[in-house]
Amino acid sequence: MKVLVLNSGSSSLKYQLFDTARETLICKGIVEKIGGREAIFSYDKPDSGKLKEVHAVYDHSEALNLVLKSLVSTENGFLK
Repeated sequence: MKVLVLNSGSSSLKYQLFDTARETLICKGIVEKIGGREAIFSYDKPDSGKLKEVHAVYDHSEALNLVLKSLVSTENGFLK
């Protein structure tokens, strides 16, 4: 089973995705500076290291949407 853990702050959203069957961390990341056009989305890809992107993220709903889209992305996603 995969478990997504979220930690929401006033202007950030941190996350970690775990595989409970293997007891391993699959990926983790953060959306910082939520509330404007220059939010920073950083995440760790096990095979590629840390990646950073800048997005317009005006609220936590948009930040969560960004995280979920990245997790299922055909290019960088960790979930099918």
